[in-house]
Order: sequence, then C-alpha cells, then structure tokens
Amino acid sequence: MANKTISMLHLRRILQLKQNGLSNRKIAAIIGVDRKTVNEYCLRIDAANQDFTSLLSLDDAGLSEVLHPINQHMVADPKRAFFEQHRASFIEKLSLKKATRINIWEQYRSENPDGYSYSQFCELLNQQLMRNNAVLTHFHNPGEEAYFDFAGDPLEYVDINSGEVIKCAVFIAVLPYSNYIFVDVLPSQKREQTLRAMNGMLRYFGGVPKACKSDNMAQYVTKANRYEPVFEQLIEQWSLHYNTTLLATRVAKPRDKAAVESAVNTVYNRIYSLLNGYQSRSLEELRARVSQALERLNARPMQKHGRSRKEVFLSEEIPLLGKLPEVDFVQKCRTTVKVQRNYHITITSDKQSYSVPYQYIGKTVTVIYDTDHVEIYLEHQRIAVHKRSYRRASYSTVPSHMPPAHSHVRGWNEDFFIRSATEIGDHTAAAIRLILSQKVFIQQSYNSCLGLLRLERKFGKPRLEAACQRALTGPKVTYTIVHNILQRNLDQAPEDDLFTALPQHDNVRGSQFYTTQNQSI
Repeated sequence: MANKTISMLHLRRILQLKQNGLSNRKIAAIIGVDRKTVNEYCLRIDAANQDFTSLLSLDDAGLSEVLHPINQHMVADPKRAFFEQHRASFIEKLSLKKATRINIWEQYRSENPDGYSYSQFCELLNQQLMRNNAVLTHFHNPGEEAYFDFAGDPLEYVDINSGEVIKCAVFIAVLPYSNYIFVDVLPSQKREQTLRAMNGMLRYFGGVPKACKSDNMAQYVTKANRYEPVFEQLIEQWSLHYNTTLLATRVAKPRDKAAVESAVNTVYNRIYSLLNGYQSRSLEELRARVSQALERLNARPMQKHGRSRKEVFLSEEIPLLGKLPEVDFVQKCRTTVKVQRNYHITITSDKQSYSVPYQYIGKTVTVIYDTDHVEIYLEHQRIAVHKRSYRRASYSTVPSHMPPAHSHVRGWNEDFFIRSATEIGDHTAAAIRLILSQKVFIQQSYNSCLGLLRLERKFGKPRLEAACQRALTGPKVTYTIVHNILQRNLDQAPEDDLFTALPQHDNVRGSQFYTTQNQSI
C-alpha cells in the first residue's frame, strides 16, 4: 500500500488536515485512504523541508515533482524487475508460430517460482503489446482522396431462364471526409468490370478527387511495393483520363484504408440486411434495389455528426472535387472472327455467342466490345449490336437475324440433323432430338448436333448408335457425354460390366468374414 499513488485532490487534503494538526490515523479515516499510504506521504512531506502553505500554493505539476520524485521513495519490486528484464524475450517468444501465453508463463515460473500469477503476467504482457500496437488516427481533408475495394461477401440473383443462382461482386467506394458511399454490383471482379465501377464511382460523386486509393488487388497493381507500386497499364490510362493520382496501400496493412473497411461493414449492416428475403431475377433488378438502399443510407443522419453523409458531401466536399471529363473512360476490345453456319460469332474470352443476320454466314467480321455492348462490323458497316452477356457458353440471339425458312441455310435445320441421324440409327436420332430440345432457340444446338454426327467418321455407325443408346439412359444428352462414352469404349461394354465385382485381394475380406464374426459372437 505504501507504493500506491493517490490523487492530487487527496494529497492536498492531507496537507490541509496535517496543517490543522490532525493525526495520520484521523486523516486516513477522513479521506478513506489506507493509513500506511498516509504515513508514506507524511514522510515525503517532512522530507520536502517546506511549510504546508508553500506546498499548497504549488500547482499540480510542481507539487507532484516535490512529493513524487521518480523511483526515489518507491520500494523496489523484485518481481517487476525480473519481468522488465525479460520482457523483450517474452514478446519475441509470443510472436513464434504456435506459441501460447500459458507455455511462456510456465517457463517464466520455472525460472522465477515467486513470480507473477498467470493473470497478472498476461496483464503486464498485454500492456506492452498495446503500446507496441499503437495506431495513428487518420485525418482526411475534403475532396482529397477516394478509397475503394470489393466486399468479401457477394450478392446474388436467380436467372429466370435457367433457374441458376448467379453470384455478383460488390464494389464499394467512399470519400473518407464525408463518409459518402458508392456501391455497384458487378458480374465479376475482372479488370474491365473494375474499370466500369471506377467510372461509376466518379459519376456518382459528381467530380474527381485528387487521389484514388485501393489495396494491391491484381486488377489495380501489377507489382506491389511499399514505396513505388507498379500500377496496371489500363488503370494508369484511367487515372490520366480523369486527371487523378493512383495510390496503393502497404501489403497486408488494412488500416491504410480503414475508411473503406468501415464502409464495407456499413454496407453489410444497412444494405445487405435489407436485401434478405428478396430474390432478384436479374442483375438490373439487383442493382436497382441496391441503389435505392444506398440512397437511404447516404441520406440517413450519422449518430456522431447529426448530419447525413449526403449533407456533408454536398455542403463541404463536392465544391472541392475536380471536374469530370465529358466522356467516361472506355476499354474497347477488338477481334476478327468468321460468322458460323448457325449465323453466330463467338467471343473466345467468355465463350459467349452473338447472332448476326443470316445473310452474312461465312463472312469475316470485326467485333468491337466493351463492358456493356458488342458491336459487329463488316467492312466498316455495323451489321449487329448486342448487350454484353456474361453467362459463359450461352447464346444471345435476335429473332430477326434468323432466316424465314431454315431449309436454305446451307442444310442446317432441324429436319437436316434428324434426317442425318436417322440414317445412322434410331438411338442416334433420339439423341439428336433431345439435344435440339435443350436450347431456347433451336439454332443454338446446331454445333452440338454437327459434332455428334461427325463422330461417325472416327468411330463408325454401330459404335455411335451404341454410344447414343448408352447416353439416353441418363437425364441429359450432350456431344461431350457421347464422345466420352466412345473415347472410353463404354459403348462396347455390356450394361452389367459397369458395376463389376471387386477384384480378389488379401485386404478384401468379403461377406463371409462378417458371417463368421456373427457366429462367433
């Protein structure tokens, strides 16, 4: 108790009561402090060699300097001295893989049996760790920076045509001064989609901040470095287009972008939670619902400020943002392809096919596409335009591109494939009919039918007929299934051979083992 420090208020009260001639026991009872502590401070008062009036006239700093000289009157604590001596080694051991506090404490007690208990040892250790992990408070200026990142949890919608659940990436940006938030839902986190969201971020803010900061994701940084990160070339072009500076956080330092980390949690609580129970049926519908929830979030008063994010943004931040260019930054890709016999062209990057008027079958065309649209040109004349689709291996078909009668499209129509398959056999014809019925537009299945019929050239009619018979026993028939049956010679194996018995082996005990065991029991 003698080492316990009391408040300056109690210390001045001791001086007053001592000046009035009260005993140490009486003083301890009046101020509610242990008598040993009062005795210790009275010894310090006597050692100061100053009268009570002089001591009471000092300010708190001066009085503390007189009566609290550093380590002068404190009793040395051998347990604390031993801990301080070995503190650095305790911290170093704790940083090792699979090290625990209990193991470090047990080793400490083996060397110092009279040392601290486990709880006190952990308390002193935590105090040091907290000092080591001190954090810097970031202060943001209006219009200076925008932070952005992808949320860890995706959103989803159900495709009304296939019933498939489609997961979508969620892009989140924030202006840290006003905490004004932007959210966009994307088909993926690919670079072209990230650029689209970054364009939308600046349009939503209505201006350009001096710098944009994110972490070291591959779409943004090609080479991470604490001092000189190398940004992706298209991102550099984007920053040049908008006249802003690119910044990247240090590797594995999420506190460098604490504002957007906080914004992600806010979006989880204020937007994701509102979407629970709602099942969107398209990306556009999902985006619309997120946009409505975002407007309510930005208009909601913040608890600490009493004003909404939008109010702070409009009054203090938007006047300081740079001017937007007249057009958005657009990444356009260009490729040259040949129109297939089913009057579709295919973009190889996402295996998506788009229709063109059937008159251009066999022509070589130029395809120019960005994140939203696909344009198809023949000798500088645009012959088709589509909305970009992100469902892999699917078709975007315009009905007006179809011929009025498919019989003259160089032999490719339903009757042609069924007639060709019937010449091989009934099972092949049944397989072709099933493939033709599995697409929204029948023309989308022509390539699969053509591939299946061409298997006759390599394997012959009898084997193709047997493979189709085997495939028809399953719930679905495709070119790939029939090809795999032929490739693995399953068409030549009897049905019973698909489920053969286990081979004889010393480790295979057989049913008689269990019969013998039951009899012995």
